[in-house]
Amino acid sequence: MATFLEMSRFVTGYSDIGGELEQVYATIMSARPDWASELASLAIAIDEAKANADPEAALIATMEQQPEVGHAARRLAHLWYTGRLLAENGVEAAFVSEEAYFGGLIWRAARAHPPGLSGGYFGHWRYAPDV
Repeated sequence: MATFLEMSRFVTGYSDIGGELEQVYATIMSARPDWASELASLAIAIDEAKANADPEAALIATMEQQPEVGHAARRLAHLWYTGRLLAENGVEAAFVSEEAYFGGLIWRAARAHPPGLSGGYFGHWRYAPDV
């Protein structure tokens, strides 16, 4: 069965993720029995998708047929990209941690930095970002 890290890499599309957030996110994703069950379904679906010629399309097809797989995949992707869980009942979840917020994949995908952390020198915002 696919490990938590393998699932995370498959769902996010980033092969270099892991580190301290991996364990934190694995704990969160398994905190509730229904989430743990959905995560197990996602692991099976990813294993099956990898045996397919087009793994991504195979997983999407499975997500459409098995809602629990889609729930787990969306929850997992949202956690890695934003550093917090999906909103439930219209209530936004808090960020898991400062590291989760600053390490969210959304910043890499957007080629941007989170507000409050530029990493650049004073006045660098005047110039176009390096590509």
